[in-house]
Amino acid sequence: SPDRLGAFSAQAALSLGFHFVDDDRSRFFVSFASSDYSKNALSIENWGWGVLWQYDVVRASSGSSPLLSWSGIRIGTGFRWNRFQSHFSKHLGELDTTLAIPGEGSVDATVSADLDMSGDVKVMSVPLEIGTSIKWASVLSVYGVAGADAHFGNANASILVRGPVNFAATPADTDESKTASADASYSISKSESPDRFSLRGLVGLQFELGRGSVFLQYQRSSLAKSEAAALGFRTYF
Repeated sequence: SPDRLGAFSAQAALSLGFHFVDDDRSRFFVSFASSDYSKNALSIENWGWGVLWQYDVVRASSGSSPLLSWSGIRIGTGFRWNRFQSHFSKHLGELDTTLAIPGEGSVDATVSADLDMSGDVKVMSVPLEIGTSIKWASVLSVYGVAGADAHFGNANASILVRGPVNFAATPADTDESKTASADASYSISKSESPDRFSLRGLVGLQFELGRGSVFLQYQRSSLAKSEAAALGFRTYF
């Protein structure tokens, strides 16, 4: 339905983390992503970057069970910037229509138009999140994150239709047609701001495989009640 869009995507990512201030409690992450797609009359570009700082507010007990351990509670905040641009253009060809006016005659119109649509979305977010995890026998982890995000930015969209229009009018009392032509254009543009505040939650399972892990996670956001699931592999070095 128009209010629900389903999609599948695959991606690869590199995450870099740095310890600072307090090596045991604090971590700092930097991320960057970029992608583009172009086919026929459609082109899409998407890129963004972010920084995230995490801090262990509650540390796990050192005397935990060797089979079952808790990671403690960590909080995080930072800044994210994302931009999405799209452009679609197409020649619509000739469209013909005839309008009969009782007692007055008829009008024939021919339109040959070019359609141009574009969108530009820029969003900046400040996240605040809290997370924890439980590990069983150093093999299986269950983790969860709850977050709130403040959003800033704008979204701009425009539609432009332009091209020649030819008219041929034939009055009812004669067979002689009168013609006229003109270059016409029609445009619409709109700008909106994102929702200022949103909530999100994430839960996942992670299976440890030595220098890597396989994870399965589910995420839900209050933004348009969107939800997503992911299956992936991580390796560490």
